[in-house]
Amino acid sequence: MTDRKTEFLTKLRDLLNEYDVTIEAGYEGDTHGIHGEHIAITHRLEKDSFREDEWFRIDYQITLSARDLD
Repeated sequence: MTDRKTEFLTKLRDLLNEYDVTIEAGYEGDTHGIHGEHIAITHRLEKDSFREDEWFRIDYQITLSARDLD
């Protein structure tokens, strides 16, 4: 029997591949501190292109849960 962690990671990998999306966390900062943190889901418009469409973004946090998608 597959444990839940392995099952989750397999399903997540399959969804990322199926929809050709990435999940990224990022922030901006300077000598005054870190600001502008966000987490985003982006979709590559064409397989061999760097052009992306942002499907979802949450500013000021770098975590994502199911509740954030409601």
